[in-house]
Amino acid sequence: MVCWYKICTILSHKLNSIFKMKTKFTLLLLLFVTAITVGQNEKQKFNIKKGTWMLEGDFSINSVTNEVTDSPNPNNLERFSFSISPKLGYAISNNLVLGLSLGYGYSENEYNGYYNSDDSSNTYSIAPYIKKFFPVTSKFALHLQGETSFSYTEANNYDQFGNMTYGNDRRSYGVSLRPGINYSLSKNVLLEMNFGALRYNHSSEKNDENATKYVNRDFGFNLSSSSLIFGVSVLL
Repeated sequence: MVCWYKICTILSHKLNSIFKMKTKFTLLLLLFVTAITVGQNEKQKFNIKKGTWMLEGDFSINSVTNEVTDSPNPNNLERFSFSISPKLGYAISNNLVLGLSLGYGYSENEYNGYYNSDDSSNTYSIAPYIKKFFPVTSKFALHLQGETSFSYTEANNYDQFGNMTYGNDRRSYGVSLRPGINYSLSKNVLLEMNFGALRYNHSSEKNDENATKYVNRDFGFNLSSSSLIFGVSVLL
């Protein structure tokens, strides 16, 4: 009876000793792996430091011609438009940028056919935004941008003699949340791609010709390829 007790006691001590050694080894291994991982993450961390200025800009230009020839009333439409939107941001903390976007757009349509007319519009916009970056590697990061926007559009229609026939005024307010991807091309240059938005927009339009007012409310989420927006950011 005593002999079995001693044997069990010895085995228990041996197993306990082996377990403690394995536990210590496992803990040391985990600490070693963690240290390496943290070191790599610190080395590879995508980071826009606090106090960094970020200069961005969007520019687009478009020209379209539509012709209808096989018709009793042949006509064509020539459309031209361009827009520019500079953005300036400031990193209020690491990977968190607060900024402001200003925009201007112009479009012109010329109708030639049975009845000739022209119309043109000027659009002015302003949009404060906040952008949070989520590092993936040293070169890549995801971001999420929240913004509010206001725009004003003044449109005028002219007859074939160049006389203004009527005008439209349109005001639009909106909020949106945009996901995106960033690639660090160099220390001071980032390539950016936005793909879609969760947005709400409210717009009102007044037609001077018949004193009619239109109100539109739009809420939607879009991740289609047609919503891709590419841009370049310069860090100062």
